Amino acid sequence: IKSEVTFEKQRNELYEKLVQPVLPYIKGVKDVLIVPDGNLSFLPFDMLRENADSADFGKKYAIGISPSISVSMIADKVKSSTADALLFGGAWYDKSLSEEEHNQTLRGSGKRGKDRSFAPVDRQSNLSVADLQNILKNEGSAQYFEQKKLNWYDLPGTIVELETLQKATFPKAQVETQKTASEATLKKMSKDGLLSKYATVHFACHGYFDSDLSEMSSVLFSEVSGKLTESDDDGYLTIGEAASLNLNAQMVCLSACQTGLGEVKKGEGMVGLSRAFMVAGSKNVGVTLWSVDDAATAEFMARMYKKVKGGMSYSEAYRKVKNEFRNSDEYSHPYYWAA
Repeated sequence: IKSEVTFEKQRNELYEKLVQPVLPYIKGVKDVLIVPDGNLSFLPFDMLRENADSADFGKKYAIGISPSISVSMIADKVKSSTADALLFGGAWYDKSLSEEEHNQTLRGSGKRGKDRSFAPVDRQSNLSVADLQNILKNEGSAQYFEQKKLNWYDLPGTIVELETLQKATFPKAQVETQKTASEATLKKMSKDGLLSKYATVHFACHGYFDSDLSEMSSVLFSEVSGKLTESDDDGYLTIGEAASLNLNAQMVCLSACQTGLGEVKKGEGMVGLSRAFMVAGSKNVGVTLWSVDDAATAEFMARMYKKVKGGMSYSEAYRKVKNEFRNSDEYSHPYYWAA
């Protein structure tokens, strides 16, 4: 992780250009919703500041990001009538592991602290975007992802995350893990009308931003391991598939890597997973801008939900936890909280 000094100049200059001009207009305001234009959608506004001796923008304000005003208006109409929670995590990802090895890794025998992005691959796909488009069109998404030659680690921290959330915040939560942490499970719940009964839907998992075809950016499930032969799904819940879900949630949290990334399209704004889950029926969506640390993310989510249970809004809970991380010895670097 690079020292904060490395990017101090950039965060100061961005603050001067983007934040300082609007400060006179938001005096007394606590919540700030930003609808960023173009590549500003990829900017962690929380960490911008005037200089090294001043407070971060996100320390004073609870900052939210919206892909567009119209999508936010749709999301604001969501009214959940329950406090029920659905938790997905501890999925099987690593193709090289047996069922027993998956269980050992996820239950404490494996290493923790992996970030929630893909593992190194032995050989990169050298196919062009046109080649990939043809594969997707003619052979389907499963073959498309196979040709990308992606490799994934199991994430023990996601099991810890679910157990912590269930114990401290959601004692009656529906938990889907390992074999049942599948794309097939999620889609069946959506089809049967069960998914819309949950006010909170939490995915502790891998996330994938596809730089070749952004519409193939995905949330990942256990089918990726190749062990769920009874499922017809490939384990990659893409943007289009996410938008088709039947949700009625106050929060869908994508506790994964790079789930806040997408493609900026003229006239539509940012098109990505956050927009997809809002269109599907979630008032709020928690996403990330980069590859996040497994253990730190589990800790962040546990603290955030505890504050929400205590009566805070999601935006204020995020702000409070980020401030706690700023002031901690272990997680003070923006890498751990600004995503």
